[in-house]
Formats: sequence, structure tokens, C-alpha cells
Amino acid sequence: MVWGCFYGSTLGYLWPLLEGHNNAIRYVEVLEHTLSDVRIEMSEMGIDDPVFMQDDSSVHTSKLARAWFKDNDWVVAKHPAYSPDLNPIEHVWAYMKW
Repeated sequence: MVWGCFYGSTLGYLWPLLEGHNNAIRYVEVLEHTLSDVRIEMSEMGIDDPVFMQDDSSVHTSKLARAWFKDNDWVVAKHPAYSPDLNPIEHVWAYMKW
């Protein structure tokens, strides 16, 4: 399993989750290792007000993850439950599987 991101037409990071299952603690670790660099790169591109998009997985919506986003000044888009077609990263995953 991997965590990945992109912004605009820029590819972000892929972070491998090679062992065990994903949980809120591991998810926040991935955010800590990747999103500060992503924010710096976006700022250098003139993007100063990014909105983070993710699905409504329980890992993503955990108290720990919500607190991390709040503490790190990330706006998280509201995403309807069971609507993966509205999340652009799902198209990337589909392409990679293909």
C-alpha cells in the first residue's frame, strides 16, 4: 500500500506503507513526513491557500488526523461518503492499476 498526492499538474510524493495495516497513527506519520515539503513547494509556486482532499476513511477522519490538520493549518475539503469518483487521486490509482 502507498500514500500519494498531487497538486495541480505537479506530482507529489508516494509514501510506502510496507508493513502492517494503516491506522490513524501511521497516517499522521505520513502527513508529518510529506505535507510540510508539499506546502513549501506549493508556496514556491504561489499556492498559499491549499485545500487538502481525502476520502472519508476512518483513518482520515480520526480525531488524531483532524487535530494534526488543525494544528498544521491545513484546510480539509468536505467529501461526501461513498463518493470516490469525486476524489481526483482515485483516477491516479486506477491508472496505476491499469
